[in-house]
Amino acid sequence: MKDSDQKNHSTKGSKKIDKRILFNTLLVFGPIFLLVLLGSIFILKTQESLEIKLIKDVETSIVDNKLKNIEEEIGHVIHDLLILKSNRSIEKYWEFQNEEFVNDLSDEILSIVEYQQVYDQCRIIDIHGVEVIRVNYNKGEPVLAPKNQLQNKADRYYFKDAIKLNKGEVFVSSMDLNIENGEIELPLKPMIRIAAPIFDNDDEKKGIIIFNFFGDRILHQLGDSTNSMVYSEVMLLNSKGYYLQGPSPEKEWGFMFDGKKDITFQYDLKNEWEEICDNEAS
Repeated sequence: MKDSDQKNHSTKGSKKIDKRILFNTLLVFGPIFLLVLLGSIFILKTQESLEIKLIKDVETSIVDNKLKNIEEEIGHVIHDLLILKSNRSIEKYWEFQNEEFVNDLSDEILSIVEYQQVYDQCRIIDIHGVEVIRVNYNKGEPVLAPKNQLQNKADRYYFKDAIKLNKGEVFVSSMDLNIENGEIELPLKPMIRIAAPIFDNDDEKKGIIIFNFFGDRILHQLGDSTNSMVYSEVMLLNSKGYYLQGPSPEKEWGFMFDGKKDITFQYDLKNEWEEICDNEAS
């Protein structure tokens, strides 16, 4: 046999052996590789699921803490309001219509506004919607509004809703922007109004007492939601889906401006809004 024939025969034999080795290798290690691959995919999916759950748990915790803080803030306001409501000077004013009691009550309200520093206005409004006393925060230097600056608020929603209440009930408004003399106050001043009806000694309704609580205190709390584990962006919506605190200032307070009525969370994220509504309904 020639050398060339021997070499070709040897080469063919080597190829057969290589193929057999490769086949046997795949036969032995193929299932192991497949198991490792499937195991890796399972581990990655499980890890991803755990990470998503962790993020959801952290975000839920953040929201729950914010809501708890908001409830506490509102609770403090209601506490202040009820304490002032129980002041004997209020009952005596309706009974005697005496300026002395107005002065005593005004001093009491001034002290509350100055000490708490969370109320833009505190007011006593009579049954007809006319302000009897109004104390303005005045950038940290509370002042009593003179009589010629007292206004009629009979057409404002918070008066209409609060004056309907029974004894012991408290009205808490949704957050909106402060309006003075029919115009939105600038710079924008978010406000929550908390009010309760006032009765005289004969349990006759005489008016309401109302605190204008700075909404920025709540918005600042929502904005301070940094967490070392996840990045969180907290938005605050009203019941109609308008942004009170949103992705940009331009999108906020759409319900207060004629040209922004269609700027809502529902318009931006329809599916997410439907999910929110479904969860609330359930």
